[in-house]
Amino acid sequence: MQQRTDPYNEKKRPLTKLSEGEGGWLCTIETTHPLYERLIDLGWTRGTPIRCELVSPLGDPIAYAIRGGVIALRRQDAREIFVNDEKGGGNEYDGRSERQSTGA
Repeated sequence: MQQRTDPYNEKKRPLTKLSEGEGGWLCTIETTHPLYERLIDLGWTRGTPIRCELVSPLGDPIAYAIRGGVIALRRQDAREIFVNDEKGGGNEYDGRSERQSTGA
């Protein structure tokens, strides 16, 4: 079976690589089930703009602005959420990683 490739994912980087004030567009969420479901409920879907608002003095947690709100994530969780510098995405893809969508 041939692996589906997505050119939008080729340029992805983890949220933790964003500096304060820097933004991107949400690409994939590759985190554990409970956090994944909660983020999707909050509107964290592929192609949604996101910006790093504030990094705490010790570097953990990090606050991100998305969809008119601000949410703080542990660095460990933010490492599993990826952004792209180019706008992309669409309704055909909900941000779920290949690993989660195939059940592997």
